[in-house]
Amino acid sequence: MARDHFTTGSIVTEMVRAPDIRDVLPAQSASPAASVTAAKSGFNFYINGFRGLCVLLVFAYHVINSGLIPVSATPAPGKDAFLFFASSWRYGVELFFMISGFVIINSLRRHKTIAAFLKDRCIRIFPVWVPVHLCIFSLGVALGWKYFASTTLTDKFSVFISNLLLLPPLVPIPVLHPASWSLTYEWLFYLLAAASYALLVRKVNATMKASIMLPASMIVMAVIIVGLLMLLPRALFFIPGVIVALNWQSIKESRWLQSPLLQYPLISLLLFLLAWRAVNLDEARPTTTAIAHVLSWPGLAWATLAFLSGLHLFICVCNGIGMARGLKQASMQLLGNISYSFYLWHPIVMFAVKKPVTNWLVPHAGWFVSAIVFAVASFTLAVLISTASYRWIEQRLAKQLKGWLSVDHSARSETALPATPASSSSSISPAMVVGQEGRI
Repeated sequence: MARDHFTTGSIVTEMVRAPDIRDVLPAQSASPAASVTAAKSGFNFYINGFRGLCVLLVFAYHVINSGLIPVSATPAPGKDAFLFFASSWRYGVELFFMISGFVIINSLRRHKTIAAFLKDRCIRIFPVWVPVHLCIFSLGVALGWKYFASTTLTDKFSVFISNLLLLPPLVPIPVLHPASWSLTYEWLFYLLAAASYALLVRKVNATMKASIMLPASMIVMAVIIVGLLMLLPRALFFIPGVIVALNWQSIKESRWLQSPLLQYPLISLLLFLLAWRAVNLDEARPTTTAIAHVLSWPGLAWATLAFLSGLHLFICVCNGIGMARGLKQASMQLLGNISYSFYLWHPIVMFAVKKPVTNWLVPHAGWFVSAIVFAVASFTLAVLISTASYRWIEQRLAKQLKGWLSVDHSARSETALPATPASSSSSISPAMVVGQEGRI
């Protein structure tokens, strides 16, 4: 296979020209009946609504970059500024990473073994991913996309298996779906978090052996974490979620949260998007050039601002501070519920809708009306398909799989805020107890 195929999104460019989205599994339904259960379990509607906001940002970015809106060669300051800001919406992916960092730390505590944790992760990720992957691969072969038209049967099989197992972009194989690179990042984070938990927390006896093993384990994990961030700097934004999860009680009791200067999460959101856009990282493959770009000036300053503003934003979201309260609205709860399915299905829907819009509507109605119709039609169809996917795959099928594989599915929602255990004998901080379901 030619080297020029080894670029993130090279295949999906033929779909919607939308290379970036990110997976976070939805939470429980926000129906009236579920609201009662949610209230009892400490369900966090703000985090659930934040999922909806993240997926809206990604969808809007895909609309703007669908190719329907013409690019003018003549400088237009207002339009150029808007397009610069709109290009930052793709970093809704990194906002999803924050939620993952928050949730997974606490999912680890719930599970009795690391194997049970990883089994639960498979059940959460693959039931939706497999049909989506089959759909996009079949489309590529049937429609004769450039890559599939120029490769052998062996190459096609290699691409199919590699993408099914979420190996690209860690291996030099084309990425077929724009979300798969982020799912790969997710699995790296799962494995790293599980290894850290096993080394630093579980069954460490208060002996001389433990006093030797613990520092050594911390050094090993620190080296691994730094190494991964050097190669995959976009994974940096798992860390804010981890920080919040591990320091929840002290954050809740901190007086600085009441400061008037820290009551505006919308400002933090804008700062995060613009600062990370100034860094302008698109590369998902392991590479040293990306971290060199981040560590160079002014990249380091922008990255630091993005990290701190993202951390403050997520703290505000978890606590429902300021405009984050709007995330409890029913529309945001709906999007939060179906966010994972929407995230995976909507590029395929947009591909299907774009063809008739481009061929039939653009010549008669122009790009502006066509873009609006494209956005509304794609969003509506994606919501309908994602709702069905959520109900039948994420809920019913996943529940059956958990029963067959003996994975506990009777616990609290993953968006529940950390609760203090009844016993203080646990070797883990009370702030690590977020939600028993442990879904992203």
